[in-house]
Amino acid sequence: MTKKIMVLLFTLLLCSAIFSQSLSQLGFIIKKAMPNIDTITVIFNKVIIDRIMREARPATLITKMKYIIFPVEKKSDIAKRIFQILKIDNVAILVITDNSFLIPSSIQFIAQKTLESQIPVITNRSKDTLQGALLSIFMEDSRIKKHINKITASALSLDLSEAFLAECTVDAE
Repeated sequence: MTKKIMVLLFTLLLCSAIFSQSLSQLGFIIKKAMPNIDTITVIFNKVIIDRIMREARPATLITKMKYIIFPVEKKSDIAKRIFQILKIDNVAILVITDNSFLIPSSIQFIAQKTLESQIPVITNRSKDTLQGALLSIFMEDSRIKKHINKITASALSLDLSEAFLAECTVDAE
């Protein structure tokens, strides 16, 4: 097997392991936190496009939210996708992270570029809130965990409910 195929298989397995929540689960949490969000844009490594495509349609029907998928193949694609997302109203960005190029520095870049436009960034990796993401939603010990960045919430002028905040671990305030 060639090195390129082995790297691709490893990346695919890693993305599958990290991305354990469904788009519907994540959508419900996002809607609970920010009811005014109509559209969730999903940025993810293109190697998991089949899984995202399978989940996007049911997620739209179940959560009554629009999902727009933005696969990326390399780090330079992220800026292009952000430019497209900035044109959408009432949107949140969900980044399905990996260990190839959707890494903490990418989250920091996305959060910085979208903050002025008041677009919240949500990820599926613990502690991405320390990179400027509003919310990290991830699985730990078979339970969904939520981490929040209150500094980002304030910068986005979000008024999150006390009930929702009580469910979250605060990483930055």
